Amino acid sequence: MGITFRSGGYIKFVHIGGRTIKDGEAVAIWNRNGKHREIIGPRRVQLFQSTIRFLTRFKAESHQYLVVKHRSGKREHICGPAMLYENPAFHDEVSVEDGILLKSLDEYVVVNDFNKDNDGSRATSTLFEPVKESKFVEYSERGIVQGPTLFVPTPNEVVHKFEWSTFCEDGKLSKEDKSQFHVIKTTSHSLGKSLISLEFELPNTHSIHAEIDVQYNISEQSIHSLIKVQDPIMKLYQAMQADAIFIGNSISIDDICDENGNRGNISNAIGDIKAYLELGKVAKECGIDISMLRVTKWWMNEDFMKMIRIERNLTSRVQSEFAEKEQRQKILQLDQDNRCKAIKDEAELKRMKLTSDDELFQEMHEKKMASLERKLALQALEEKAANKLKEAKDEGTLAFLAKLSDMDVDLTKYLTSHREKDSSDSSIFK
Repeated sequence: MGITFRSGGYIKFVHIGGRTIKDGEAVAIWNRNGKHREIIGPRRVQLFQSTIRFLTRFKAESHQYLVVKHRSGKREHICGPAMLYENPAFHDEVSVEDGILLKSLDEYVVVNDFNKDNDGSRATSTLFEPVKESKFVEYSERGIVQGPTLFVPTPNEVVHKFEWSTFCEDGKLSKEDKSQFHVIKTTSHSLGKSLISLEFELPNTHSIHAEIDVQYNISEQSIHSLIKVQDPIMKLYQAMQADAIFIGNSISIDDICDENGNRGNISNAIGDIKAYLELGKVAKECGIDISMLRVTKWWMNEDFMKMIRIERNLTSRVQSEFAEKEQRQKILQLDQDNRCKAIKDEAELKRMKLTSDDELFQEMHEKKMASLERKLALQALEEKAANKLKEAKDEGTLAFLAKLSDMDVDLTKYLTSHREKDSSDSSIFK
């Protein structure tokens, strides 16, 4: 009796002897005539010219089931908890499979029934019973099972396996790895594991890269469309790449190079879900609703950034030279304006001087004329006064002579003597 439990790897031909089959073990024995018998322990058997083979034990827990392929061609599914010994006389293969647990009403599996006329019954779980809302809707030869339930297929049913492309950590579509799953959820999904990396080719043959978060929803009605599409994730990504070409051609290079705020227009152009026409078309064909498309960041490749830096340096140099030339022109213009102003001021000064000289000459002439007029008037007054004085003197002399005449004075002698006196006085004075 072996210490450990023996399984299908133990095969012996016994000429004569015995074997103890422990509790929990089973064997298949063929005698020398080839007759088969199966014994389940505990038991002690005597053997003669026989072949003994211990059988491998398979067990299925409450969430599992046994897949038994009989030598007769029959296939059987046994729900757990269950146990079976794989006997090569009866079985080609025995395996343990997990049942498909649908935890909520949002989870579905698609089942293909390849033999509807078979009277085989559906295997059901003893632990998880379908709720009243769960349903199995058949159309053609395919059905959809809705949770919550533990679904175990019958031997005639094959659960549809979805094989969808996945995204790498860098946001690029993986060319090798694909996600394989049976349960499809009608909740919100993200197109990539985290963010999708997309390249937008610009009109100048360069490109920019962006990280985009795409969320989509699957409805119960859209499951029928998804079954017909081999890989909807790849189709959606290819549609986004096609849209990226169109969007890239519409992006202004000036907005990319501008550092004064127009760079936000790039995020708006890339993140506009209405611009992704091909994505919307493919999503509709697949029965998928794109609920959100958001750009987290975008950047330029190294060559493009180098070109922009060179262009900015060149622009800055040209602007600096232009500003310097403009400054020189302003200085020259200012100097020319100053010269013109100086000439004008000098001309104005000369004109003002000439005007002032004319006015001064006119004023002096007027003053001279006024002085001359005053002098002439004074002379006229002096002459008039002298004439009046002379007239007054003459009148006095005449009056005096008249008085002398009245006094019977000889005027001739008087005047003669008076003239001689005046002559002598004038000579003495001399």
